Amino acid sequence: MKQLLLILVFSLGIFSARSQDTTYTKKVDSLTQLAYQYLYTVKDSAFYYFDEISKLARQEEDWKSLLETGISVNRIAGYHYDLEKMRVNIAAMDTLFTQKSSYFEALPDYHFYQNSLLYDKGAYYFEVDNLKRSRDFFEQLISNTENPSDTLFLAEQNDLLSTAYSFMAKMYANESKYDLAKQYYNRNIRLISEVKPDDLSSLHINYSLLAEVFSNEGAYARSNDYFTRALNYYLQNNGNTNTKVSIAQNIIKNHLNLSQPDSAQHYLSLMRQQLPENHPFWNRYYAIEGDFYAKKADRTTAEQSLKQSLELYQLKWQDKKHEEVALAHNKFGLLFLEADEPEEA
Repeated sequence: MKQLLLILVFSLGIFSARSQDTTYTKKVDSLTQLAYQYLYTVKDSAFYYFDEISKLARQEEDWKSLLETGISVNRIAGYHYDLEKMRVNIAAMDTLFTQKSSYFEALPDYHFYQNSLLYDKGAYYFEVDNLKRSRDFFEQLISNTENPSDTLFLAEQNDLLSTAYSFMAKMYANESKYDLAKQYYNRNIRLISEVKPDDLSSLHINYSLLAEVFSNEGAYARSNDYFTRALNYYLQNNGNTNTKVSIAQNIIKNHLNLSQPDSAQHYLSLMRQQLPENHPFWNRYYAIEGDFYAKKADRTTAEQSLKQSLELYQLKWQDKKHEEVALAHNKFGLLFLEADEPEEA
């Protein structure tokens, strides 16, 4: 999940560099600025500069800076889906935290670092589909942060708590435990409303996630209540194209399931308007357009749309085997099956 974004992106001010050693401080500052240039673009370059900071911090026995650097590397690895880097680095940070436990436990921000590592472990095990271990770490994180013993880094702790709620909800949704998924999304919505009332973007992301659960349950009208609320926000606030298109696609699906073709057509037109030329989501547009015309029993137009969708998916994956290509073929199968052509299906 891209909620593995860099929750803990630190500045030089958080480093525990020795104030009297200005050479060390200047080196760390310079390397940090270089690393920041590549956080979201060239992961290997970001890793290189953070590794250089780690070497300096270890030489200086600056354990706090070493841990902070390692946590940031975890977040960058998560963002770029480099799970092996995540695994190795989490193990190294866990060892450091254990070996220097007396040092870290004496820090006023000890609980923040403890919870940050719990987050990294939970996120890693989620990505490698070990949901039991992932849930264990997130449950511990939630227990630690729902009623914090101190207020230091409270905003960051709330960010960790919010993301933990999202992971828990997603895991339960994936397991079709929809009531539990809705409980966690609603807890997250309440948390954001209480502690970050101005963070409307995060709030509407959670509306969308909750809407997905309702859709999976077959509560399509309820789902669209949340999806349209989120879409209207992103339309009014110049939201990300991918987000707007994805939400519109889900709204169309719900209207088709509710046998509301006029409403589906409205959002189909809106979805098309949001897509720039050559955008990678045209494959999604033609797929849902095919579903729309299939629902209207316009088989010829449905076939044309699905053909365009399939060709774009094949182009995307360069004729390699992939689930998205398989699903595009499956849509053709369903279309022929509906037309009572089992052999073609």
